[in-house]
Amino acid sequence: ETPSMNHLATTGGVLPPTQCVILAGGRGSRLGHLTADLPKPLMPVAGQPFLDHLIDRCVRFGFSEVLGLAGYKAEALEAWERRRRADPPQITVLREDGARGTAGAIVAAADALQNRFMVLNGDSLTDINWLAFAGAAGRRGEAWRAVRPTQDLGRYGEVVLQDGRITAFREKSAAGGSGLMNCGIYVLHKSVLTDMAGDFSLETETFPRLAAARRLFGATQDGAFVDIGVPESLAWADAHVGAWGPQGLALVDGTAVAVALATDDAKSAALLAALKLMADQLISIYALVAPGSTTSGAWPEMAAQARACGIPLQLVTARDAAALADADALTHLGVDRRHMWLTATLLPAAYGAHFQRHDVAHLAPSRVRAAFDLAEHAPTN
Repeated sequence: ETPSMNHLATTGGVLPPTQCVILAGGRGSRLGHLTADLPKPLMPVAGQPFLDHLIDRCVRFGFSEVLGLAGYKAEALEAWERRRRADPPQITVLREDGARGTAGAIVAAADALQNRFMVLNGDSLTDINWLAFAGAAGRRGEAWRAVRPTQDLGRYGEVVLQDGRITAFREKSAAGGSGLMNCGIYVLHKSVLTDMAGDFSLETETFPRLAAARRLFGATQDGAFVDIGVPESLAWADAHVGAWGPQGLALVDGTAVAVALATDDAKSAALLAALKLMADQLISIYALVAPGSTTSGAWPEMAAQARACGIPLQLVTARDAAALADADALTHLGVDRRHMWLTATLLPAAYGAHFQRHDVAHLAPSRVRAAFDLAEHAPTN
């Protein structure tokens, strides 16, 4: 059910999906002997299965359900799912009854799919605000792909994007060059499954047909990307993906955010714009609420409303907020202490003493500061 909020109009009234489908059935033949015992998505990367990096982001961006579509070495994925069963999100591994390809696997899972769902390639990772892409995909159309600039079309092939529509795909070329490539992230409406009946491949059958019919849309995302399809990129991912966690931590007043989500004025809009800017820079945002408060009781709706604005929020109490200042806790969260962000506008003064604010150049602090200054001084109508 759509929450009642003025700011939801930015996504055309459509909430981001809460279900994520991960395509995990491929053999990974280009990895040779490395996938003799494990499917490609379970290759160890930065100390954990590659799939765990995808699941960590599912949690961060508020996806409550994950479907893993398994084929090759499905039993290994089922064992992985059992090990994670006690932790969110809810994960279900669906085993293919024969090789169905990426399109066929989705069609076979039709009974388990929500009306709108996000799809991830199980062998690639794009470090962006997934909700920003999902928000763009909520405005129109049944099928969306995230694309990104690349200087290596010789490896990835080209996606042609015109006025928000994907119009063509160009095969990999030895000449290489620059252009747009697929990010391995899609948002689909269940209605497209009728167009996928009988298809084996999303890449070579479904998406080209939807593009020819002007029914495939694209959104450009500019974030770090890696796929683990060949030994060289797997080794690169193992060395670098561990540093791709949250790029900072922001602690904000949950009541102020709740008011902003429910109010249609310049101050509220500016406040949400500032939080969205932080989210787009992959800063984890924690909303401080008092246990038993009105804001605490309305947390599920508040979190859903924030997601619709492209802002992933995590709930935190005052006791937990104080603990976040501990260096060991920040290390566990994957956040460097130098990358903590606070703002007087959004943090009750009583808790400010626990923390120290640091400006970090590569997080564009001037833009963030300007956004919060605007929020602080904007009129309330």
